[in-house]
Amino acid sequence: MKREGNKLSQLAAIMTPFPQVLLNLRVRQKRDPEQVPEFAPFIRKIQEKFANRGGILVRPSGTENLIRVMVEGENEKEISGCIQRKMGE
Repeated sequence: MKREGNKLSQLAAIMTPFPQVLLNLRVRQKRDPEQVPEFAPFIRKIQEKFANRGGILVRPSGTENLIRVMVEGENEKEISGCIQRKMGE
């Protein structure tokens, strides 16, 4: 805001909000999801699929034994499908 000399509302006006799908995966032990061999390829695949038009945020919960997965993209049906396919494996 300072660098551009604009109000937050002006900068926010140029952003396009994307739908988001949140998934909480219960785990026995919290650890970096990218270090889990079964999970890392899924993360990379989503990152590649939605490059420049969405993305994925994966992080361990700070308070529970959960891995939180948030996928966002232009098409809610498409992002929901990615999560459901992974869960069906």
